[in-house]
Amino acid sequence: MGHGGLSYRVVDGTVDLDVTDHVQGSPSLTWEAVGGCATGRVTITLPLDTFPTLGDSSRMYVTSTRGEPVWEGFFGLPDARSDGEGERFESELVGTMALAADAVEALVYSDADLGSWQRSAASVQSARVDQVEDGWQLAHPQGYVLGTGAAAGMEYRLLQHAAQNVGSVTFTATGPVTPEPGFALRVQGLAGNTVLTTIDQPLATGPTTYSYGPPELGANADVVRISLVRTGGATNVLTGNALVQITGLTVAGSRVDRYGTPVTATPVVTSAQIIDDLLGRGLLGPIDPALAIVEDSSIPIEDAAWPTGIRIDQLLQRLRDADTNMLWSYDAGGRFSWRAWPTNEPRYDLIDDLDDLAWPGSSDTPPSRITVFWRQDGGLHRLQVTIDDPSADEGARVRVADPITVPGDDATEEEAYEAGRDELERLRARARSATAEVSRLVFDRVTGLEVEPWEIRPGYLAHVDVTGEVLQITTVTASAAPDGVTATLTMGQPPMSDAERVLAIFRGDLPAPGAPIIEIPEETPEPPPTEAPETGDTSPPPYSPLPTVEASIEAALVTVPGIDPGPGYRGPIMFEIHLATSASAPAPTPGNPATLIGETQTGTFFATKRPDGLPLASGVTYYFATIAINAVGAAIPSGWVAGTARAKITGTMIGPNEIQTGNLATNYLTTAALLANDAWIGALRAVDLTAETITGPKIQTMSQANRGIKLDGWTNTLRAWDAFGNLRFEVNGNTGLGTFTSASGGASAALSAGSLVFSNSTYGTSGAVVGSSVGIRLASGSSSIDIEQSGRVQINAPALVQGNLDVLAGVLKVQGSNGFAIDTAGGYLRSPRTTNFASGGSPNVRINTDASSAVFANTESRRAIKVAIEPARNDQLQALLDLDVQTWFDRAPAEALAAYFGGGPDDPSDCAGDGSAIEVFEPLRRWPGLIAEEVYDAGATLFVDYDNREGTPRSVLYDRIGVAWIPFVRDLITRVEALEAS
Repeated sequence: MGHGGLSYRVVDGTVDLDVTDHVQGSPSLTWEAVGGCATGRVTITLPLDTFPTLGDSSRMYVTSTRGEPVWEGFFGLPDARSDGEGERFESELVGTMALAADAVEALVYSDADLGSWQRSAASVQSARVDQVEDGWQLAHPQGYVLGTGAAAGMEYRLLQHAAQNVGSVTFTATGPVTPEPGFALRVQGLAGNTVLTTIDQPLATGPTTYSYGPPELGANADVVRISLVRTGGATNVLTGNALVQITGLTVAGSRVDRYGTPVTATPVVTSAQIIDDLLGRGLLGPIDPALAIVEDSSIPIEDAAWPTGIRIDQLLQRLRDADTNMLWSYDAGGRFSWRAWPTNEPRYDLIDDLDDLAWPGSSDTPPSRITVFWRQDGGLHRLQVTIDDPSADEGARVRVADPITVPGDDATEEEAYEAGRDELERLRARARSATAEVSRLVFDRVTGLEVEPWEIRPGYLAHVDVTGEVLQITTVTASAAPDGVTATLTMGQPPMSDAERVLAIFRGDLPAPGAPIIEIPEETPEPPPTEAPETGDTSPPPYSPLPTVEASIEAALVTVPGIDPGPGYRGPIMFEIHLATSASAPAPTPGNPATLIGETQTGTFFATKRPDGLPLASGVTYYFATIAINAVGAAIPSGWVAGTARAKITGTMIGPNEIQTGNLATNYLTTAALLANDAWIGALRAVDLTAETITGPKIQTMSQANRGIKLDGWTNTLRAWDAFGNLRFEVNGNTGLGTFTSASGGASAALSAGSLVFSNSTYGTSGAVVGSSVGIRLASGSSSIDIEQSGRVQINAPALVQGNLDVLAGVLKVQGSNGFAIDTAGGYLRSPRTTNFASGGSPNVRINTDASSAVFANTESRRAIKVAIEPARNDQLQALLDLDVQTWFDRAPAEALAAYFGGGPDDPSDCAGDGSAIEVFEPLRRWPGLIAEEVYDAGATLFVDYDNREGTPRSVLYDRIGVAWIPFVRDLITRVEALEAS
């Protein structure tokens, strides 16, 4: 048996139970015009273990006794109780309208926001990709070298965050009047970073609209890219006409119908198309698409893009914001509807003698006066708007609404007045509300049947018989009892409670109360309007003056001289400025958008754009004309006057000392791009100049002629001058020849035929004699060092040559056959490479000085050290061998040697090292040894090697220091022999 004609069923996991007979009290159910099944409340008297997991996932189904769905929803957190009244569940219910709040999705249906695009990563570094006022501009600046495929592009990637692909892209491309050849407009579809398709279009000189979908962009494309691409060969951009402007950009994401079948996506989308897509994607919950009611609306939905995600109930509210006449609702039985309010025909009839009717809001008398503030021309203004109330008696109370402020800084008095009227109408309409208590059958004009109170649905119109009004039913709340159901109908827009008003203010649905916190001047009566004086103009201006045109930065300054209209002309004269690209263009006509670029009354006008909206190109000749217009008509247009716009500042525009600023000074020039051919500088001076490539016909280190170092690109020559202007060095890159001259003028050098010859003036005359065999010669007088082409080094020194190597009256040779040789007047030192210092009959190293010279040779080892001492030193060697052992034994070896050889730290020249000893070292190895500094400090400077530049100890000469141990060995031998003899 139904509870008031309704049955209740709970589905909780594994429990599916009809609880109608256990419903206690008066359960209530609520439907909203916007939302459908909204809220409810029910108490179920059953043991607590009946529903062990009852919660927000459990469902409540309410049907009629005939099994027709009435209300559906979910349990809130139930209040389970067990007390003297028994065990029961008291729970708030949430209707299926909550399904719209359970899904958040990134969606793009139609996106015309320019900020949604970004510079393409495939763009070359020099490309200009700029967002302009009404679109994007793609350009390759003048002066840059581009290769084939160089792109300046932008791309749309927001669909990558949505479960959608590119449905369509629509835009208008406008190229220059004279495009630079070899460039094309390229449209590409990408899946991530992988290019799927590429479409190239020639640059159009006028606006051309393009539209592409999945067939052209690829079925799986989620990125669209638009680029200006170099399709010709590598080139230097010669003009400023390698550009294109993209406007009217709109991207539509892919869409499906309510059954999930893909449909064609268009730039303009309606609310019905979005609802179908939500149904097809399952974003509205478990709704049967076949039962859904989706009515179309002619109002297009703009900016229907939420790439970062939006909750579905918020999306539905956005659609209603675009068309407040539309309603969405979840109804019982898995049905969803998107439909409009009925406009005239009521569905239900309410009769005063059968229904309890009330019109709340008697304490909220509709206001009839409001103060409106608005801002204009930098000042704040106000006015009062009043609506006449014909039902008010004379002297009756006048309700005043809270003041409002018109948004913006440039409103008008008419806009302020209309805003006040609209606000008063809204407040008065809200007061036209009513409630009805219905507990009987009500006639339904749609079905032609009488229906139960709980069958009355919001979102339709009700006819109130007692007043004759037709009001919208916004909310229906049904309260059931065993003896029947009573429905409370809320109609119209009821007045808000204080809490509801505060909440609406916070949401932004209502303006904040009270006037702006600013000081308002006393209101003064406005003077009566004065009639505009007659102009006195009886004919158009007599002529249109010929303008003058000056080139400015990215603009042309058009100056219109004043004209004398003659007596009787008192009205203002306006000058229209027209532009053409040819001197033979037809004369302009007043207001013609094909040539009109602006107007001026002051006599000056900065022309920055052409009639088609594109910027003026630098260096291109344009033609300007004027048309003088007054209140009567227009004069005959002037002739065309040529003019240009500049992309850079030239010297003719800036005189000396005309730029004065603390931020543009030496060492303080900062710029994001100083491009070739974009900045022409007569003199660029910098402390430190860093560049990847410096290109120019001449590069020199001094500004004066014949000073410093100069690289001359015209002659391919590198030259260097001294401080007196004498040419010292010159190399010709074409021939590979060059010369060098010393500052004294005595020494010179020449590069020729693979050899470098250094000579003085004497040798220079005979240089050709040895030039064929000598690679490098350094000569001084009759002495020379030759490095011959055969690989031989020869030093000719007939006289004593001071230095580290002394050669007396002989020749030092390093040659391929001998390896090393010193020839002197009486002998030689020779080391043939063929014997590799090996034995073989002749000594490895031999020094011949005279007949009494001593020869030391080692024919037993391949690694030998040979030492020869001049006769004058033989007695010292013998003295060393016969040295008194006791004298050496009592002192450290280094001290003993230092004392014997007579040297010391302060007088290293006295050490017996006068160059008479010759050493041949083994290959470099590492071994433990003494510390050179300690040996030096002990005084044994003879056995220390020095740093040639600093004169500090560098290493120990171990091949010499062995001599120091001879006395100790002799002493030991003597001792041993004495011990053995005893």
